[in-house]
Amino acid sequence: MTDRSHIMKAAWRLYRNTYEMFCKVQFNRNGFRWALTEAWRRAKAATRNAAIPLDVKQVRAGAIRAEIDSLKFKSFQINTTPIQARLEAELSALAA
Repeated sequence: MTDRSHIMKAAWRLYRNTYEMFCKVQFNRNGFRWALTEAWRRAKAATRNAAIPLDVKQVRAGAIRAEIDSLKFKSFQINTTPIQARLEAELSALAA
């Protein structure tokens, strides 16, 4: 569940920071519509990201494994042995 009061405050903050400097005389309905949509989008993204616990070490280990797998597609002119050794050392350090 999202806090609507927080979303409205965020929308007004976005509107003031973005549109109020340009439209000092009159309320810009389209500008506030954008600000409210953006505030809802940010709130949903924050809720979605909070629901998925990410272990930084696991994410980095997956990225290292993918990088090691991609070494076989490098040009033969590039010596991939030291790169692979460095990546494997980093992977073993993460596992420890």
